Amino acid sequence: MSASNKFNFDSFIMINTRLLFLFLPFMFVLSFYIPYIALFKEIIVAITIFIIVATFAIKKKHSLNSYIFILFLFVVYGLLHVLISNLSLNISLDKFRLTYLYPIFFLFLHLYFLNFKKGLDYQEIKIERIFIVQSIVMTFFGLIQFLYGDSFLRWLYQGRLEDLHINLLGQQGIRLISLMVNPIIFGLFLAIGTVFILFNSKINKFFKYILTGLMGFCILFTFSRVAYVAFFLTLIFYLIFKKISVPKMILNSLVVILLGSFVFTGSLSGDNVISQRLDQTSINELKDNVRMDNWTHYLGLNLLNDPFSFIWGSGLGSSNSDSSIEDPRINRVENSYVSYLGETGFLGLLFIIFFICRFFSNALYLYKKQKIREANILVCIMLIILIGSFGNDLLHNNPFSFYFWAILFMSEEMKRLQMRNRHD
Repeated sequence: MSASNKFNFDSFIMINTRLLFLFLPFMFVLSFYIPYIALFKEIIVAITIFIIVATFAIKKKHSLNSYIFILFLFVVYGLLHVLISNLSLNISLDKFRLTYLYPIFFLFLHLYFLNFKKGLDYQEIKIERIFIVQSIVMTFFGLIQFLYGDSFLRWLYQGRLEDLHINLLGQQGIRLISLMVNPIIFGLFLAIGTVFILFNSKINKFFKYILTGLMGFCILFTFSRVAYVAFFLTLIFYLIFKKISVPKMILNSLVVILLGSFVFTGSLSGDNVISQRLDQTSINELKDNVRMDNWTHYLGLNLLNDPFSFIWGSGLGSSNSDSSIEDPRINRVENSYVSYLGETGFLGLLFIIFFICRFFSNALYLYKKQKIREANILVCIMLIILIGSFGNDLLHNNPFSFYFWAILFMSEEMKRLQMRNRHD
């Protein structure tokens, strides 16, 4: 294979990966207008894997490292939990597809990079512009929803508006969802967009702060507590990264507090919705939260009465975020860690803990190699995903399941590139 062909093939893999970054956030709303668009991600993954397998067959080069082997074991472990599930094969296989499609995709990407590339340069994947444009689009439609309310949702989501009200907009006040169906998903997505906007030195400061303010406004009206935490954590990381002086940091904090007081005292809402929402973050409120009841009920039903199930799990499909499914064996959990524990047991959760620890180990290595900006971006995004996973099945659902494995892949391959450069 010539260098020219190899270059084209490298580009092909990167283009496919970027296409997933580009379309996944819009997949649900596009499904109303384009039949079978949901199959797009499976087609992209299948084509990429086929080309990688063909390349291995042609070049006859098959190296493997310990990380790839552990990722392979994780996928096999998940496949075994299709077989032990007491649900129908269709339900279990569908949950396997949702949970393990992207680990399989990045497993093959790791194999390709290990055998044919030194690693990954952060600039090579070129996703910053994608996220910034997506965030602007999402913010625009979020503001349109804020202004026009149900009339906008009725036009956008057509016949599903009532389902959205029942499942997602039950709290008092309007919860912004923009093009992402779920207010939590929307808020966390904008938090990630904020990361790319704040850490982008090419964006004019004025526009940077305007965009951040508008996105913060939209996040505020998602009424999502995990999105609030993720957004303010991003701002704190940015202040630390920019090494803003203590007086400036105090001034910025006072501005935030004053604006917050203006909002939380009901100036923007006669019913003081945001203040009520924040009051629900107290320990007593969290104990009484319906999610906590769902978690304890789910774990008690599937694990606590059987020590073997606690280690091994109850099988894929027993946890689902879709409240429209009426099956007493399927529970709405809305917590990625509880879902992994319930479906794949303590061993399955250990896999996830390993991957999370591996990521932060990679990020620490990148910090030491002076890849500070890149490491900060990856760490911020990972923290947003990990925080959001306490209030939603992010690691099982699009687009955040993809983001989790993509960020892990990037950290692994960026570290390998730095190690290879050191030895060359």
